[in-house]
Amino acid sequence: MELRGWINKNGRPLMAASAVVLIVAALFSAAQLRSGGRPPLPVIADRAFFTSDDGATQFVDSIDRIPPFDHEGRPAVKAYMFSCDTGKHLWVQYLEKMTDAGAKQMAQFRSSPPGAAASPGNDCWLVKKPGDDSWTPRANPASQAITQPQYPGCDPASIREASPR
Repeated sequence: MELRGWINKNGRPLMAASAVVLIVAALFSAAQLRSGGRPPLPVIADRAFFTSDDGATQFVDSIDRIPPFDHEGRPAVKAYMFSCDTGKHLWVQYLEKMTDAGAKQMAQFRSSPPGAAASPGNDCWLVKKPGDDSWTPRANPASQAITQPQYPGCDPASIREASPR
């Protein structure tokens, strides 16, 4: 009877807590339905995909590397990999590197105390699709067509960025 008395005494806070739990569960369920019911691929925040051969092969390295950097005698750039089947099939959507000035600014930003140096902006980043000859500044509206993930036969709602395992 002690429990029943406590529940009777604290009924309103218990109802409020139950309502919050139900709302969070409903929001989570709605997010899952909106994403096609598939959970996102796992994210490992300290690693990234890179390539030194225009996306033909990839390797994993620290996400803190500033591309381009030397990898086995060739310049390596970041490779953005995507999947529409929870990682069974991956493709490189686009490549990314910094301008020379942007790389210097990033190195200065990382070595400075917080707030002492400005972080490089989008104008310091360049993107391109594998196989293209020219790089496009990320600040250029044309970069949206390059970075928008798409793959033949994939439902756009099912495409997720892959992360290195």
